[in-house]
Amino acid sequence: MKYFEDEPLPDLKPEVLMEVTPEIVKDFVVLGPFLSENAPTHPDTVRLKLLETLSLSNARVMVIKADGHIRATQTAFYLPCAMGRNKGWFEDVVTDPIYVGRGFAGAIHRELLTWLKLMGAKSAELTSAHSRERAGGFYEHFGYGQRDTRVYHKDLGTTALHLDH
Repeated sequence: MKYFEDEPLPDLKPEVLMEVTPEIVKDFVVLGPFLSENAPTHPDTVRLKLLETLSLSNARVMVIKADGHIRATQTAFYLPCAMGRNKGWFEDVVTDPIYVGRGFAGAIHRELLTWLKLMGAKSAELTSAHSRERAGGFYEHFGYGQRDTRVYHKDLGTTALHLDH
């Protein structure tokens, strides 16, 4: 089973997201449910979350557009660690299912890995559900290996930015 395209199409141009417009918010509202059933769907919530992420100097949101809309996005965070190795962390890796297999995710991921290296990251990490077999193949293609570790989660409640409830 092929999980990815080895080389992105030549016309794919990953872009760093620099602003939040109503059109961008609409595109993220559409992409969100492809990532998670818990993704925010209220445009005000999406707008605020995008603005919050873009305000961070250690975060980079990249997108690829096709047919006038954002069809894939990924967010990378550079995490300096006082007592360990500086690392990168990936979140919100999503491609519109109609565009999967066309190199969109790979083109963005290559750009973000380069950015993380320039920032000083020595490794990159992410989580992916076991059920996302295609995503696992994609990450393995990029040299990721599964770690023998436990991942813990603690819900800290809702925030003022969460308007969906």
